Amino acid sequence: MTPKTETPLSVFNSRVATRPRSQRRVATRLLSNDQRQRGVILVITMLSVLLLAGLVLWVLNLGQQVNHRVTTQNTADATARAAGGWIARSLNTVAANNTDMARYIALINVLDAMPQAVDYTRRESELMLESLGNQNASGVTGSPSQLSQLVQTFYEQLYAELDEQVADIIPTDEFYKSIDVRRMTRFPDGSIWQALYGLDELNGAIMDNIGEMAQVSAVSAGRVNRITGDSAAFALPTVPTIPYRRGTFDDFERPVLDGRVPDDIDDEQYNRGPWDAVFGWRDFTYEGGTYVDGSRSVVGGGNPGNRLSRRPSSNGQWTDREITGYRPFGPQSWMLRRIHWYRDDELFHTRLSMYQSRLTRYKSEYVWPRGQTRRVINPDWIIDWDTALATAGAGSSDIRETAYFAVEIKSKYPRTDSRFLTPGTWALDIIDPDWDYKPRIAYSNGWYRLDDSRKICDHVWRYEWEYQVYYDPEIGVPPEYETITNDDGTTTQVPVTQPVYRIDHFAFAGINVGPDASTDSPYTGFDPNASDAPAPTDLDHGTVDRVDEDARWQYLSYLGVARQTDMPQAWASRFRGERPYQNMVAIAQAKVFNNHSWDLWTQMWRAELEPVSNYEGWVDAIANGQLPDDVDPQDIEDLAKYFSATAPLASVMLGH
Repeated sequence: MTPKTETPLSVFNSRVATRPRSQRRVATRLLSNDQRQRGVILVITMLSVLLLAGLVLWVLNLGQQVNHRVTTQNTADATARAAGGWIARSLNTVAANNTDMARYIALINVLDAMPQAVDYTRRESELMLESLGNQNASGVTGSPSQLSQLVQTFYEQLYAELDEQVADIIPTDEFYKSIDVRRMTRFPDGSIWQALYGLDELNGAIMDNIGEMAQVSAVSAGRVNRITGDSAAFALPTVPTIPYRRGTFDDFERPVLDGRVPDDIDDEQYNRGPWDAVFGWRDFTYEGGTYVDGSRSVVGGGNPGNRLSRRPSSNGQWTDREITGYRPFGPQSWMLRRIHWYRDDELFHTRLSMYQSRLTRYKSEYVWPRGQTRRVINPDWIIDWDTALATAGAGSSDIRETAYFAVEIKSKYPRTDSRFLTPGTWALDIIDPDWDYKPRIAYSNGWYRLDDSRKICDHVWRYEWEYQVYYDPEIGVPPEYETITNDDGTTTQVPVTQPVYRIDHFAFAGINVGPDASTDSPYTGFDPNASDAPAPTDLDHGTVDRVDEDARWQYLSYLGVARQTDMPQAWASRFRGERPYQNMVAIAQAKVFNNHSWDLWTQMWRAELEPVSNYEGWVDAIANGQLPDDVDPQDIEDLAKYFSATAPLASVMLGH
């Protein structure tokens, strides 16, 4: 079979020519229609290509515009955040420096007193240890012998505990004798003083340059976020200012000693201060409530017959008490409390915390006299009984203190009962549940000689007295009730008090004939009123008030401004239009605030974005502001015109 081949056009035409006329007209018409269809398709194809190209360009330019719009707004946000963030960080840095200076001043007082306090503690404790050793060598005698042996055992326990604590305090004393803390604490060359002056100068530098550095931070944030070369970003005000003032050295008194901000800015609602707001250094005050008796439920304190015995108290607690307020405390008290806690945990038979606290207050009195310091006696103990008697006879006014070693026992039964000291019926009378140590060293002011009729052996006295409780499980006293018949015939169970017997033993420890302590001042030569004396830096509260919204907007609000060209990526002449200002502009506003304490003492300043407000004020700010170094003046001029022109539409524009 012959394959089919296409007929050439010449053959087709010859065939048409040989046909009848009517057939030739039909064939010719078909040929011309085919040619016309080919022309229409070409035109449609060309138009489609042009339309598609325009659509592609439109999508490309639209995507670019949307991307630029998002980027421009992000740049404005970042610029505003950067300016406000720099301001907030700077204010927090100044606040941290102020609190650090207050801590350094407290450290001057505490550290300068430490060597003397440790020396006093060591000398006193060593003499108490020697005195107790002598007493233990003599032993305790008396009736019944079981009780005397028990007391002797407790004195030996006291000796072992005191010996261990003396061993702990000796290396501490040797350490302070090996160094000179005055190189740190004494004016003017002490390292702590140098730190004070350095922080003071740093605060001044921060506040003097805070505006310029905020603008640098804003411009840098704008550069990081821009995507084209033809763009700009900066913050308004162009050079932010923070009204501030440098106080005086006396402004540190309340923060150091009381934990409060200086008196002229103290406000319980708005200026809580750093120690309370940041660290929670406060003691609460209470009112009302109900006292619930504890295990001892002490009813009557009894009459011990001397001022050395500690009267018992119930170990109950208050419930449903209402907190009516609080008292903050500052760094000096914070340091002293930790020394006190250390003493309670490790050196509980010494008076380290007492010496440290009083000597520290002596130091602070040199610069801030309050007349509240209690005396400190330089310990000079006479531990021999005969010498003590001779000293007392020569003039008891020379004796500053008298000390005894105390063992205080509580018992369910009196000493004369046959069941006395049976297991479970007696215990050391721990007056405070937080104190898990007994026996103890008891101190009394002046010369205090116990009643010789109560003397049971050389230099040991015994006092016996009683008090009432409802119950005390430590010594096997269960609660007892009495049934009372009421007038209506009903009965009521009423708790009944029961006696607890105290048997206290006191062994002579010594008399203190030392003079009042003398201390030297770390502030010698220092003038707190001198203009160059270290001082805190704070806001000018007369200008920047927390409740003054206009002042807050003026000094603590920042507008991030970002400009970026909106030149289309393709066919700019058609897509750009005839707008007078061929740029995209975005703005964002940030505020700086402190919700905890409106001062430069509390490191809680923050910055966050907020809705743009006072558009007209920003127009004035850009028109009249000082030009930042990193911004083109032409940009400032063009943007000023743009803001002025768009001011009437601000409410509509900012509503989107």
